[in-house]
Amino acid sequence: CPERPCRRGTICRSPSGSFSLKLYVWLPGAHHPIHDHGSWGVFGAYENELTVVRFHRMDDGQVEDRATLREGERFTLKPGQTTRILPFNEGIHWTGNDTDSLGLTIHVYGKAMRRGYILGFDDKRNVASCLR
Repeated sequence: CPERPCRRGTICRSPSGSFSLKLYVWLPGAHHPIHDHGSWGVFGAYENELTVVRFHRMDDGQVEDRATLREGERFTLKPGQTTRILPFNEGIHWTGNDTDSLGLTIHVYGKAMRRGYILGFDDKRNVASCLR
């Protein structure tokens, strides 16, 4: 199901809320919609591999609920490899398990910097909306 591509659970959260550690279990063929985060982050593949696509925001973000994106770097994280997530428009990305096996990834996120935390993007319709 694209809306629930994986099961995720919080392994630990700092008492001050400055970071959280999460485990994602990716179903075969599942992907997460294009999105950003309201904080920094680092994630890595533990079991199997994960495809990551970074996007560039081409508009200035002044029109609410609108966004024009261009696909940038595309790469595959293999077990033991990590990548970073930048906040907001600098970290727009898509992730997916393009294999037919279960995948596990581990994520560290910094403190959420805005209400709603994650903004989702529809690059076909140039729409931006809150995912949570």
